[in-house]
Amino acid sequence: MFHVCDINSNQTKQGEEGYDPWHKVRYVLDKLNAAFKMYYTPSREISIDESMIGMKNRCVFIQYMPNKRHARFGVKKFELCDTNGYVMHVELYAGKDLNVVYDEGQAHGVVMKLMEECNLLNKGYHLFTDNFYTKPKLAQTLFDHKTLLTGTVRSNSKGLSKEVATAKLQPGDRVYARCDNILAVAFREKKSQKKPVILLSTYHIAENVEKEVRGKVKVKPAMIFHYNTHMGGVDLSDKKVCHIAAERPTHRYWVKIFRNLMDIAILNAYEVYKLNTDKEKLLDKHEFVVSVVESPCGATNHDQPTQSARPYIPQHCLKLLDGRKERDCVVCSDRYSGGTRKRSRHWCPGCGVGCHEKCESNLEHYKRQARVGRKRRSPQRGDGDN
Repeated sequence: MFHVCDINSNQTKQGEEGYDPWHKVRYVLDKLNAAFKMYYTPSREISIDESMIGMKNRCVFIQYMPNKRHARFGVKKFELCDTNGYVMHVELYAGKDLNVVYDEGQAHGVVMKLMEECNLLNKGYHLFTDNFYTKPKLAQTLFDHKTLLTGTVRSNSKGLSKEVATAKLQPGDRVYARCDNILAVAFREKKSQKKPVILLSTYHIAENVEKEVRGKVKVKPAMIFHYNTHMGGVDLSDKKVCHIAAERPTHRYWVKIFRNLMDIAILNAYEVYKLNTDKEKLLDKHEFVVSVVESPCGATNHDQPTQSARPYIPQHCLKLLDGRKERDCVVCSDRYSGGTRKRSRHWCPGCGVGCHEKCESNLEHYKRQARVGRKRRSPQRGDGDN
């Protein structure tokens, strides 16, 4: 009986204008996305990447991504995250047949939509993306909107310098190329690396940096060190969510999406909590989640119920007495007026009286309970009630 949308409303059917493939979770998704941006301002470095909600349900939204180790099958989503893993916006992907078609391609459209939804354009932010999104045209478009871009790029991308795309490098070699505001670099770190990695940036200059990594001094382009530091926001978010997740087996795909959104909301709440709490009083993630779960219930202790908790009220239904105990039938037994005494092995816990199964239809629970209370007697020898 659990739903997060109005199931009685007339939804637009698939194929009709205005159809929303995510209408079952749209209300919650929009509310959470608005709350994520309301209570948090991201740092300068942000990242965009895809993630997966693991499932193998029978629905048209299932995608396969072999590079996602935690969930290769499931619903694909695009996320804009801060460096610490805080999720600013979640956009679900319904597939090429149901999703919105962008004029400049899917990667370009997704980046621009997420940046517009978060209202981060024209503010000097520095965006990091992988080779699925990074294109020279996207870098120029973001630069025109006063937004910097750094990311890996594919060698066959349109507009990429041929000198960088076709460079044959030895281990440790690098090649730089600049076109207006965009700097490209190709770098091959070691012999086992068959192809050089190529990056684009509208922020960096052509410089190399020496850095000690695991006791060894390595010389790399500054662009690569900066990219490795700030690109993993979405992966960090997935890692934190998987530690304490509300995943449960279900055949309803939208329930798994809803639970994943709740996990993201808990994670974001914890990140805001850490920024507004002293380190001495800071709860760990598990304690924080437990406190959030218990807060709507009003529970303060696992063992002691609160005063507002209602006492247990027995139900009015016949049950079998323990062992060989018997009680007088409150309907047909008449031992106090000199009549016949009739005993039963069944009783009503709600009324606290015995009753035969054949007499249950004549038992008036509440009236009979008041009558028995007035005629309370001390137990006699031979009764099976004790």
